[in-house]
Amino acid sequence: MKTKRFLRSAAVGACVIAAAIIVVSSVQLAAQVPNGHPLIVRGPALIEGANPKQIALLRAWAVSDFGANFQVGTAPGGIAFDGENMWIANFTDGTLSVLNAATGKVVGTYSVTGTPDAIAYDGEQMWVTDRGGSQVHVVRATDGTTVDTISVGTLPARIAFDGHHMWVSNNSGNSVSFINANTHVVDTTIVGLSLPFGVAFDGTNMWVTNRALTTASVFRASDAVLQMTPTVGGDGVAIAFDGAKMWVTNTNADTVTVVRAGDGTHVKTLTVSDGVKDKPSSLAFDGVNMWVGNEDHDSVSVFRASDLSLVKSVGVGDRPLGMAFDGANMWITLNNEGYVAKR
Repeated sequence: MKTKRFLRSAAVGACVIAAAIIVVSSVQLAAQVPNGHPLIVRGPALIEGANPKQIALLRAWAVSDFGANFQVGTAPGGIAFDGENMWIANFTDGTLSVLNAATGKVVGTYSVTGTPDAIAYDGEQMWVTDRGGSQVHVVRATDGTTVDTISVGTLPARIAFDGHHMWVSNNSGNSVSFINANTHVVDTTIVGLSLPFGVAFDGTNMWVTNRALTTASVFRASDAVLQMTPTVGGDGVAIAFDGAKMWVTNTNADTVTVVRAGDGTHVKTLTVSDGVKDKPSSLAFDGVNMWVGNEDHDSVSVFRASDLSLVKSVGVGDRPLGMAFDGANMWITLNNEGYVAKR
C-alpha cells in the first residue's frame, strides 16, 4: 500500500519535470520501471524525482510541430496522459478511448456508465466524472477495468489530483468533493461555492473557479481549508498553472485572466486584441507556452508564459474542448468531429 501511495503522490498526468522551475540534464519517461515509478531522472537535478510542482504542471519537455488527427468516440471532451497513453472521455457513447501517445494507435476502448466528461490520473488509475450521474468512476489504467464508483455532488464538471486527493467540482451542487485517492472515501464536501467549474493544483493549493462570480476559491491541498478568493474574471471555465501564475478562461467574455499563484494578484487580462479568440474554454501548459482552446473559433492560441505574448494561433478542428500534454506534443479533443488532434 505504501508503494501505491508513493506512486500516486509521484506520478500524475504527465508527471514529469517542469522546465520552467526545475533544471535537469536528461529526463526519460518510462511506462514501467522496477519500483513502479514512471519517471526516471538521469544526471544532476535541483530536485530529484517527482514533486508537487511536477504534479501541478503535468509537464515534460518542449512541444514539437508534428501534427495528426486520430479518430476516437462520439463527443470527446476530457483527456489525460498516463505516461504512455492518452485517455479520452467520449461523452455521448459512454466510452474511454486509449491511444498510444507515440503512434496514435488505439490500444483500448472501454465502456463506463453514464456520460464520461472530465478525467484525471493518479499514477495508477484514471478517475472519470459521470456528469449526468453525479458520480466518479475509478478505472484501472492497466486494463480499463472500473474498480470503483464514488458518489459526488450534482453535475460533476472537472477533476484534479494533488498527489493525495482527487478534487471534483460539482457545478450544480455548488460544492467540491475532496476524495482520498487511496481509500476512495469522500473526506470532505466543501460547500458554499457558486457554480464551481475549473480545478487546478499549483503545488500547494487547489484552485476552483466560481463560474457564477468573478472569483476563484483557493484551498490548501493538505486539509481543504480556504486560503483566499482572488478575482479571476467572470465565467471562469478552465484554469491552469504555469509554474508561477494561474490562467483562467473567461469563456463568455472572450478573455483569459492571469494572476499570481502566490497571492492572487492580477497580472494581465488577455483579450481578443492579444490573440484570444471566440469562447476560450480549455487550457494546457507545455512547460514554456500556455495553450488556450477557442471553442467557437476552432483554434488554439499559444501564449508564451514568461511574457504573455502570442506565439501563434492554429486552427485545429471543430470545437476544441479538452487538452493535455504528453511531454512532446499537445493533444486536443475535437468534440464535434469525434477526433483528437496531436500538435
